[in-house]
Amino acid sequence: AYTPAPVIRLGGANRFETSRLIAQRMLAQGLATRSSLWVATGANFPDALSAGAAAANQRVPILLVNGTASGLDSATSSFINSTLRSDRVY
Repeated sequence: AYTPAPVIRLGGANRFETSRLIAQRMLAQGLATRSSLWVATGANFPDALSAGAAAANQRVPILLVNGTASGLDSATSSFINSTLRSDRVY
């Protein structure tokens, strides 16, 4: 018989924070590796959408970033530096 898993809603103040929360959850549950990271612009949804299947196949979290900004925001930079042991960023 089918037994549904409990649903856990993750949501941040914006799509960028939500992507960090999802990545944290994936890492905490052992669903993602800490050695690689995919980055996609959150300003244009097809970028993240097209990367999703490939990242999932490689067990790599995707972080959304502001593709129009000149650099990473402090929260994303802190997440990468303190949580991930990324030597490869895609």
